[in-house]
Amino acid sequence: MSALQPNSGGSATGNPRNKTALKPGHSLMDWIRLGNSGVNLSGIQGRILVSKAQLAEHNKEDDMWMCIRGVVYNVTRYMDFHPGGREELMRGAGMDATELFNKVHPWVNYESILQKCIVGKMGSSLPDENPFVIPSKKSSEPKPLPSINVPVKPFENEKASSNNVSKSFYSMDWFQQLNFICFVFYLKSSCPKVLITLNENNTDLSLLINERSLLLHLEQPVKWPCQVKINLNVGKLQLQLNKEEAKLWKHHSTKTSTNNITSNSTSSVNIPVSKFNTMRLLHQEQVTHNVVLITLEYTSPMFFYVPVGHHVFIKFIVNDVDISKPYTPVEPLQAAPLSYSNTLTFLIKSYEDGLLSPLLCGLREGQELEVSSPEGKFDVGLIGKRNKLVLLAAGTGLTPMIPVINWSIQSQRQSVQLVFFNRTEQDIIWRDQLDTFASKNSKLSVDHVLSEPSSSWEGPCGRISLDLLHKYVPTRSSDIPADVFICVCGPIGFNQTTEQYLSELNYSQEDYFSFAG
Repeated sequence: MSALQPNSGGSATGNPRNKTALKPGHSLMDWIRLGNSGVNLSGIQGRILVSKAQLAEHNKEDDMWMCIRGVVYNVTRYMDFHPGGREELMRGAGMDATELFNKVHPWVNYESILQKCIVGKMGSSLPDENPFVIPSKKSSEPKPLPSINVPVKPFENEKASSNNVSKSFYSMDWFQQLNFICFVFYLKSSCPKVLITLNENNTDLSLLINERSLLLHLEQPVKWPCQVKINLNVGKLQLQLNKEEAKLWKHHSTKTSTNNITSNSTSSVNIPVSKFNTMRLLHQEQVTHNVVLITLEYTSPMFFYVPVGHHVFIKFIVNDVDISKPYTPVEPLQAAPLSYSNTLTFLIKSYEDGLLSPLLCGLREGQELEVSSPEGKFDVGLIGKRNKLVLLAAGTGLTPMIPVINWSIQSQRQSVQLVFFNRTEQDIIWRDQLDTFASKNSKLSVDHVLSEPSSSWEGPCGRISLDLLHKYVPTRSSDIPADVFICVCGPIGFNQTTEQYLSELNYSQEDYFSFAG
């Protein structure tokens, strides 16, 4: 906004040295009373993302928007309350007035004065770190849609239950643009269990959050899949859906239910919770000589969030016999909260004599199989109070460590040491990704330990042993508060041996978690 320069005697937002006489009934207290009266000063329902072109359209006295520090305000009703007068306020009409505001009187608490006038955020001012990505069938290059942090606001028309349970576990806000709508839930949980489904008419969105059910009746139909971002450190769930018709909605209505939901039951808001759900193969990729990365998508419009350290069971029916095995979904290594869709990705190691792994590695695109709802006992609260996290993984035992690493790096609460055991260099899963991620994050260290190294290998060698473990884990002293937490995952023999050594180092079961091998 370099074209704007502050006047020598006035301001665009009310320089106290050049005030204009206000009409009776237009004092600051009158403005506050108007804001508390329930009148919609923003002129819209919900919040939207505003482009520069949209902002520029609202540049008249009877329809004026202004952007200050990335937030767009509808100041039309404020014109007659502005101490600097209408003319001064119009100097920032339909544009970003941040620079002008900062030059004239940056000390003014405009956030409080204009809090009821918020239209939304400027699209160009939004952070581009880990934006939502909406896949497009027409292009292999998905275009990102920006995410937004919005203030906490309770549900509109929400009816609390008699014991006020519905108010205790979430609050919600929503914002929109022409092509999409986004709901933001603020939860009372750092690691929520989340199930989202969409009905056949694409207008009823059902959510199951920590066994509490919620139904959103949408004003217009939306498209599937959804895009979900979960920030575990603040307990925020952000849900984005593309609209079938590009238009701004006036409102959305909500209906809540606080029933506890259990497996194989149906809630009062029609959220079926079944043990297994059908998925199909979307993509397959060879990772190492005997490990394949497979991506599955739900065949129905549903989304399941798998909490950190939890797993699902994958089931095949072979000769009328159910064959199932637990697998932990993996995700990209990332220092910012991830975006999820209606897919799950797994690292599958093929064993020649395995019952299930050859079938999974031999899946054809579009082939269907059954996947359970998430299960597990791991809780990030176990590691949240420790200053150091040591992860001991062998082979595909890396899989539960990936979301644990992401959670820890995103929270910046502790340092993380991954000790990754494999036979040879060719067996190391995601070696480049792990080493690159560690090089960019000072709190993460990765050591590869090989039991059958080549002559050129310069890293640590051997199998899990007391001496090797002691290099990464100090002897536990009962006189010193616990500082280290250990996670273990690998074949059964690896887990049992490691647990024995940890016991010899005076670690109790409160100091480590062993994922089933």
